[in-house]
Amino acid sequence: MNAPLNILAEPVELAKKQYVDLDQRNASVSKDETFWGYIIRDQTESGTASIVVKSLAALVGLAMFIAAAGLWFLAGSNLTLDVVVFKLGLTAVMALIAALLIWFASNGPKYEVQVDLNRQEIREATRNDRGQVRVYSRTKFSKFDAVILDRATYCDGKSKLLLRLAGSSEAIEIAQDYEEYLDVLKRRLGKDVLGSKSPIQKKPARGFLLEGAQGVVIPQTAA
Repeated sequence: MNAPLNILAEPVELAKKQYVDLDQRNASVSKDETFWGYIIRDQTESGTASIVVKSLAALVGLAMFIAAAGLWFLAGSNLTLDVVVFKLGLTAVMALIAALLIWFASNGPKYEVQVDLNRQEIREATRNDRGQVRVYSRTKFSKFDAVILDRATYCDGKSKLLLRLAGSSEAIEIAQDYEEYLDVLKRRLGKDVLGSKSPIQKKPARGFLLEGAQGVVIPQTAA
């Protein structure tokens, strides 16, 4: 007689466990307020994978510098004219590659979206580990007509928050995170960017993905 109860109890316990896991998951996106607006960043970009890649880049870069120096200082090195010219070229190439690898390891740029309320524009930018920022796209608020939440297609997946360019299917991907963390940000963007325009999406679509919605497809330069 207890068997049916046990069969029913297992799915219930599994469901409870899944809800606990959802409650404990952390937000990926941060929103930092500034005097001109706010910056939206992905906090997960400095995770283990990024650290490993940068460490390997630094290690390979240092090894190439040592190898380039070894061409000249190893015992028995041939210093005839032809060999010297060849060594100079090889040393220059190795030193350039090593410098780029070490620069990447120490500066690794991270993507961020800047919402400038003073200039009424969205800026896509990268910021390195030293805090230096490079802006590569500016789009006026007036160019957007909707804030769209593209919901994840599976239970534990992350949703995407998009700003759609008016009159097209192109968009800027603002952030990726769990839906419960994007809802407040969606409302804030709707108020700040769209203003009196209509169109914050009331019911998020599931599995809806705008074509080419990774960054600005056609960059718009502010006047």
